[in-house]
Amino acid sequence: MNGWLLYTSFEAKRNSWYIQQLLQAAQQQGIRLTVLLLEEITFGLVQGRAVVYQKSDMLPPPDFAICRFAQAQLTKHLELMGIRTFNNSHVSAVANDKYATYQLMTANAVPMLDTWMRPPYGATSLVHKPVDGKGGQDVRCLTSAAEIDSAATTPCGAWLFQAVASEVGRDLRVYVLGTQIVAAMLRQSDTEFRSNFTLGGKATPYVLSNDDVRLVSRVTSLCDFGLVGIDFLFHHGQLVLNEIEDVVGARMLYAHTDIDIAALYLAFIREKIAHEA
Repeated sequence: MNGWLLYTSFEAKRNSWYIQQLLQAAQQQGIRLTVLLLEEITFGLVQGRAVVYQKSDMLPPPDFAICRFAQAQLTKHLELMGIRTFNNSHVSAVANDKYATYQLMTANAVPMLDTWMRPPYGATSLVHKPVDGKGGQDVRCLTSAAEIDSAATTPCGAWLFQAVASEVGRDLRVYVLGTQIVAAMLRQSDTEFRSNFTLGGKATPYVLSNDDVRLVSRVTSLCDFGLVGIDFLFHHGQLVLNEIEDVVGARMLYAHTDIDIAALYLAFIREKIAHEA
């Protein structure tokens, strides 16, 4: 079985250790996994078919591709080549557009905080975030009408406004493979409202209640997930969906558990490919 592991050069440098984990797991499971950097390959539609070139060489399509980039259009290109993608282009399109995520969740009765494309009249406290943001970057808590008025000048559709959760500086990430829950990690920060691990938040394993598991299962039923992180906020004693991480990081798992998510991911992909053959 052959696969591609696709990264941008910047993200490949940031995630070199995790790449090695994936390569090691692939070797142990009899999978030939090749790392490709997006800057070193060319995507094109040539004579009526989708192709990928590396310099002057057209690359034969592998059995699967692990897409560690947030570009649904490129993932769709791989699918046109007959490549099974993880995550697929639909997951990439939904998860990397927060408003698209919220629309899907609302249509399927998944609880979440009130969200607007433009701030509601009279609001004095809102969270302001880019629809395609990652890792808590550029997320701000606006605490006055003046701040909200200033943020309202950002392009409509590129940013969104959201109610503030009753518990700030605390959220929950649930790692999921397909429909299977792998682990849940509680993230907390003592210094600000964002609790992201990469921003200095503390992480500890978390035991999901039966209600929590049912909520996660409702989300996983809506998409054909590979490996994702489903993030929840705590609001008045209940979990509400915050976002879905398509290119989800694994630092928390390796730092605080003995779970080898890379090995589990490759085994999941191998089983999926074999089942679909």
